[in-house]
Amino acid sequence: MTVFSEQVKAARVWWDGRTAREHVMLGVLGGVLALVLAWFLILAPLLARKAGAADRLDAAVQTHALASAASGIDPSGGVARSPDDIEALLNDSAAEAGIAVQMTAEGGGVSFAVESAETARLFGWIAALERAGLTIDSLSVLENADATLQAQGTVAP
Repeated sequence: MTVFSEQVKAARVWWDGRTAREHVMLGVLGGVLALVLAWFLILAPLLARKAGAADRLDAAVQTHALASAASGIDPSGGVARSPDDIEALLNDSAAEAGIAVQMTAEGGGVSFAVESAETARLFGWIAALERAGLTIDSLSVLENADATLQAQGTVAP
């Protein structure tokens, strides 16, 4: 007889020595132990990996937005426009980017102010303005307490 079969026989004798009530109690204990092991060895690592993947995806989306906004900028391709045309372009592009912007006409250009915008949205919007042929004469960007940005600047035709 092998050692394994002797251990199985000893376990069988031990089990047969238990009452029906103890059989139920040990069965429930085994089930709870299986659930705890499944949680800590399978589910918790999978949930942590999923959360990490979501964080990495958010970072990649922001990086992609910044990179795609930065590529293709041609500051020398400006076209003369009236302040009304500039304001219309600022309004339309800000609406597409999901940015609330306030504007005032100054001389031949337009001043703008953004109170709160995400980094990728703000710089993507500014890059889109430059791709549209506008020149950003001045730009001041500050970080808000909630990790968004506020910006003030002047756009020339």
